[in-house]
Amino acid sequence: LNVTALQLAQAYSVLAAEGVRRPVTILKRNAPPAAVRIITTSAALKVRAMMETVVSREGTARLAEITGYRVVARPGPPRKRPTADTQRGATWQSSPVWCRPATRAL
Repeated sequence: LNVTALQLAQAYSVLAAEGVRRPVTILKRNAPPAAVRIITTSAALKVRAMMETVVSREGTARLAEITGYRVVARPGPPRKRPTADTQRGATWQSSPVWCRPATRAL
Protein backbone atom coordinates (compact mmCIF):
# COMPACT_ATOMS: atom_id res chain seq x y z
CA LEU A 1 0.00 0.00 0.00
CA ASN A 2 1.42 3.36 -1.02
CA VAL A 3 0.12 6.75 0.06
CA THR A 4 1.40 10.27 -0.41
CA ALA A 5 2.28 12.50 2.52
CA LEU A 6 -0.80 14.59 1.74
CA GLN A 7 -3.09 11.54 1.79
CA LEU A 8 -1.63 10.43 5.12
CA ALA A 9 -2.00 13.93 6.58
CA GLN A 10 -5.63 14.08 5.48
CA ALA A 11 -6.35 10.68 7.02
CA TYR A 12 -4.91 11.81 10.35
CA SER A 13 -6.75 15.12 10.14
CA VAL A 14 -10.00 13.11 10.15
CA LEU A 15 -9.00 11.66 13.52
CA ALA A 16 -8.03 15.09 14.82
CA ALA A 17 -11.41 16.48 13.69
CA GLU A 18 -13.26 13.65 15.45
CA GLY A 19 -14.31 11.88 12.25
CA VAL A 20 -14.95 14.84 9.95
CA ARG A 21 -13.10 15.13 6.62
CA ARG A 22 -12.44 18.56 5.21
CA PRO A 23 -11.06 18.87 1.68
CA VAL A 24 -7.39 19.82 1.51
CA THR A 25 -6.59 22.89 -0.53
CA ILE A 26 -3.81 25.41 -0.91
CA LEU A 27 -6.19 27.92 -2.49
CA LYS A 28 -7.56 30.87 -0.55
CA ARG A 29 -11.31 30.43 -0.10
CA ASN A 30 -13.99 32.92 0.93
CA ALA A 31 -15.67 30.20 2.99
CA PRO A 32 -14.39 26.89 4.33
CA PRO A 33 -15.10 23.91 2.06
CA ALA A 34 -17.94 21.60 3.07
CA ALA A 35 -17.00 18.98 5.65
CA VAL A 36 -18.25 15.39 5.59
CA ARG A 37 -18.43 12.99 8.53
CA ILE A 38 -16.77 9.74 7.44
CA ILE A 39 -16.42 7.94 10.79
CA THR A 40 -18.27 8.33 14.06
CA THR A 41 -16.97 10.63 16.75
CA SER A 42 -16.77 7.61 19.04
CA ALA A 43 -14.56 5.69 16.60
CA ALA A 44 -12.23 8.65 16.09
CA LEU A 45 -11.85 9.16 19.84
CA LYS A 46 -11.13 5.45 20.38
CA VAL A 47 -8.40 5.48 17.73
CA ARG A 48 -6.89 8.63 19.27
CA ALA A 49 -6.91 6.97 22.69
CA MET A 50 -5.05 3.99 21.20
CA MET A 51 -2.55 6.37 19.62
CA GLU A 52 -1.90 7.98 23.00
CA THR A 53 -0.64 4.63 24.30
CA VAL A 54 2.21 4.78 21.75
CA VAL A 55 3.68 7.72 23.69
CA SER A 56 2.95 6.23 27.13
CA ARG A 57 5.60 4.67 29.37
CA GLU A 58 4.76 1.28 27.85
CA GLY A 59 4.69 2.56 24.25
CA THR A 60 7.27 2.51 21.48
CA ALA A 61 7.61 6.31 21.21
CA ARG A 62 8.18 7.17 24.88
CA LEU A 63 10.69 9.90 23.99
CA ALA A 64 7.96 11.82 22.13
CA GLU A 65 6.23 12.60 25.42
CA ILE A 66 5.74 16.34 26.01
CA THR A 67 5.30 17.42 29.61
CA GLY A 68 1.92 19.07 30.18
CA TYR A 69 0.36 17.73 26.96
CA ARG A 70 -1.53 14.62 25.90
CA VAL A 71 0.34 13.44 22.81
CA VAL A 72 -0.76 10.98 20.13
CA ALA A 73 1.52 9.13 17.73
CA ARG A 74 1.33 6.38 15.16
CA PRO A 75 4.33 4.08 15.03
CA GLY A 76 5.91 3.52 11.66
CA PRO A 77 6.66 0.10 10.24
CA PRO A 78 9.52 -1.72 11.94
CA ARG A 79 12.73 -1.81 9.94
CA LYS A 80 15.97 -3.65 10.41
CA ARG A 81 18.77 -1.36 11.49
CA PRO A 82 22.31 -2.67 11.12
CA THR A 83 24.49 -2.38 14.19
CA ALA A 84 28.22 -2.00 14.59
CA ASP A 85 28.17 -5.08 16.82
CA THR A 86 28.39 -7.94 14.30
CA GLN A 87 27.82 -10.46 17.09
CA ARG A 88 24.30 -9.22 17.66
CA GLY A 89 23.39 -8.61 14.03
CA ALA A 90 20.63 -6.25 12.97
CA THR A 91 18.08 -4.86 15.40
CA TRP A 92 14.51 -3.75 14.74
CA GLN A 93 13.56 -0.10 15.00
CA SER A 94 10.24 1.68 14.63
CA SER A 95 9.90 5.44 14.21
CA PRO A 96 6.74 7.47 14.79
CA VAL A 97 5.01 8.51 11.58
CA TRP A 98 2.71 11.02 13.21
CA CYS A 99 3.08 12.78 16.52
CA ARG A 100 1.29 15.84 17.82
CA PRO A 101 -0.16 17.27 21.02
CA ALA A 102 -3.70 15.94 21.45
CA THR A 103 -4.70 18.83 23.70
CA ARG A 104 -3.58 22.27 24.77
CA ALA A 105 -1.22 22.52 27.73
CA LEU A 106 -2.71 21.13 30.93
